[in-house]
Amino acid sequence: MDNLPHKMAMDAIGFAAQILTPQTDHLVALVEAERSMHSYMHITDPTMYMRAIHSDGLRQQVELAKAALVFIDAVQKVKGELAAAEETSNV
Repeated sequence: MDNLPHKMAMDAIGFAAQILTPQTDHLVALVEAERSMHSYMHITDPTMYMRAIHSDGLRQQVELAKAALVFIDAVQKVKGELAAAEETSNV
C-alpha cells in the first residue's frame, strides 16, 4: 500500500479498536444505566433524575458510548469476514 495517509487511517482504526474493545462491558453498562434511569429514577429520586436528564455531560458520554459500541461492532464484523476469507483461502 503506497498511500501513506490511507495506511495511517487504517492503523488509527486498528489502534482505536484495540483500546475500545476491552471497554465494551463498561460502555454497555453506561448505555443501559442511562436507559434504565428513565424507568424508575423519576419516581425514586426526582431531583437527581431532573439533574441527569438536563446534564449535557451525561448526554454526551452516552452518545459517545453508543457510537463506540457501533464502531466496535463494525470492527468485529470486518474481523469475522477477514477470518472467514482467510480460512477459505487456506483450504
